Amino acid sequence: MKGDEFEIYEPKFTSHGFRYLEISGLHYAPEDGNVARLVVHNDVHSRSSFQVNEAAEVLSKINAGSRNGISGNLQGGPGSCGARDERGFFTGDTSLAAEASFLHFDLAAIYTHWLQTAADGQRPNGAINHGAIGDYAPDIVGDTRDGTVNWGGAFVTVPWTLWHHYGDTDVIRRNLPQLEAYMAFLEVQYDKTAGTGLKNFWPACLTWWIVIGPQPSCSLSTAFGYVNNLRMMAEMTEAINAASASTFRARWVPIVLRLLLAPCRVNSRHSWSFFEQQVAGPIP
Repeated sequence: MKGDEFEIYEPKFTSHGFRYLEISGLHYAPEDGNVARLVVHNDVHSRSSFQVNEAAEVLSKINAGSRNGISGNLQGGPGSCGARDERGFFTGDTSLAAEASFLHFDLAAIYTHWLQTAADGQRPNGAINHGAIGDYAPDIVGDTRDGTVNWGGAFVTVPWTLWHHYGDTDVIRRNLPQLEAYMAFLEVQYDKTAGTGLKNFWPACLTWWIVIGPQPSCSLSTAFGYVNNLRMMAEMTEAINAASASTFRARWVPIVLRLLLAPCRVNSRHSWSFFEQQVAGPIP
């Protein structure tokens, strides 16, 4: 520091998330108000507020943490986190945070734009992995691997969530060819495993990011991702009377029944509860 009475340190082309600030070399203890932080994020409108009495103040703090975490990562799109090595647009983060994000803020424009970005990065027609969606959107690191289903599946989760929160069926129609191509890619991968679960794109299937404690098996967690995507696709295509609606519904039902009737295996108690909690929607 130069020693001026008032100094500003602000990067021009990036942002940094932080929890602590260390000040050294001062000959006096800093007071409140000596240092101010600048919060930067996309200009979005709030959709909700949350108030509780003092006895439930912890709930207010949880809500504030959720809002701050989501808004702080809105840097041109739904980001991951503010750490220097994690400031990417991970598809898995986008998928899991979409519901909470829409409850806090009006993000229709930002997530609609994100969908176009994901579609632009979809593996092209003619490629061996045609239709696949990666773990990043946009892909800022040049990752050529196919995203695990619970990550790339954000391409299905996001339009489904947009539709449920905003009643927007146009977002389904605009992305339907790309959505159908992605589901065709997943179907090929599922069929390769004889119905035991999707191929393990990453060794741990990234389930360590989703669940605290014992991890569900790769076969179970990836099968869930596929089943959930099928359910959402069936609902979305039925909402717009698409020709593919019956196909997704017909594909979804027998896989759900197969999973529910499958014999329990090692660590099945935790895995089974994980599956039952996540799969929603009635079986016709």
